[in-house]
Amino acid sequence: MGLFGPPNIEKLKARKDITGLIKALGYKKDQHVRISAAHALGEIGDPLAVEPLIDFLWDERSTAESAIYALGSIRDRHAVDPLVQFINREMEDEPFIGSHSRRNIEKAISTLGLFGGDSVDPLISLFPGAKKFRQQIIIALAKTETKQALEWLINAYQDWPEARKSIVIALGNSGDALTVETVIKALKNPDYDLSSTAGRALDALNWKPDNLEAGAHYWVAKGEWSKAVKYGPLAVEPLINVLWDDGNDSTAREAAAIALGQIGLPSLEPLIRTISQGNSRYQPVARRLGMGNVWSFPDMRPRVLDYCVEALVLIGKQSVESLQANLNHKSEIVHRVVAEALKKIS
Repeated sequence: MGLFGPPNIEKLKARKDITGLIKALGYKKDQHVRISAAHALGEIGDPLAVEPLIDFLWDERSTAESAIYALGSIRDRHAVDPLVQFINREMEDEPFIGSHSRRNIEKAISTLGLFGGDSVDPLISLFPGAKKFRQQIIIALAKTETKQALEWLINAYQDWPEARKSIVIALGNSGDALTVETVIKALKNPDYDLSSTAGRALDALNWKPDNLEAGAHYWVAKGEWSKAVKYGPLAVEPLINVLWDDGNDSTAREAAAIALGQIGLPSLEPLIRTISQGNSRYQPVARRLGMGNVWSFPDMRPRVLDYCVEALVLIGKQSVESLQANLNHKSEIVHRVVAEALKKIS
C-alpha cells in the first residue's frame, strides 16, 4: 500500500493483488479508497474476496452498495444468506433511515436475482414481509431465469392481487410461453390498467390475438377500438369494464362507449344497466371527494352517463323500449339521462 499515502487501487487491480485490495477495504482515512477497492475486487471476481466483502457489507451504509455490487459480480452462493440478512436488517431500519436504506435494499434485492436458482427460495421468503419492495423482488425472481421462480410468479398472481401488475410485466419479460395463460387472465381483468399491462406483456411474448374472447379483450386493452368492434358481442364485456373503471380517463371511456354503440343491440342491456346502477356506483365516490350530492347537479354528474347516452343514440330506435322502462327510475339523475337519450333518438 505504500508508507506515505493511500493504497493505489488501480495498480493493485492491474496486478490482481487480492490481498492488497482486501487490506484496502479497511483503509479508514478515505471512504473512496474503500469503495474503489470493493469495486476492483468485484471486477476481478476472485472467490477469496467473498468473506471480506461480506464483512465490508456491514461496515457503513454509505459503502454497502459497493460491497453489494462486488458480491453480485462474483456471484458466489455463500453471499446469498448474508445479503438476505442485510436486507432484513435494512428493512427494519428503513422507516428511520429513509432513502439511503431503501437504495441499499433495492440494490441488494436486484443483486440476488443474479444468483440464479440459489436465490429463488430466499427471495420468496422475503416477499410476504417486504410490502414496499415486492416489485423489486418480482423483478429479481424473473431475473433468475429459473422454472421455479416462474412457477411461483404464476401462482403469486392469484395469491397477491396487489402485486398483479408487476407480476404480469415480469411474466411478459420472461419470454416463456407457459406464462400466456396467466397473462390472459390479467387481460380479462376489469381493471383497465392491469388489462392494458397484460396486452403489452402478450406482445412481449409474441402472442397473436385469436377470433375468440381473448382477442376481443386484447384489442380493448390495446385501445384499438375499431378492431374490438369487429368482435361484436365478445367485445361488450371488456368495453363495459372500461366505462366502469374509475381509473380511466375520459378519452378511453368515450371511445369505449362509441364502440359499444357501433356494436349495437348486444350492448343495449349492459348500457342500460350502467345508467340504472350509476347512482349506487358513483355517489359514494362523490362523497369521498367532498362533492356532496352529485346527483342534484346535472353538470356534476359522472361523464360516463353522458357517454352511455352517446352509445344509445348510436344504437337508435332499438334502445327506445328499454329506455322507456327506466323513465320512472327512483333516481332523478337516471330519469334525466333516460329522457335525454330518448329525446336525442327521436
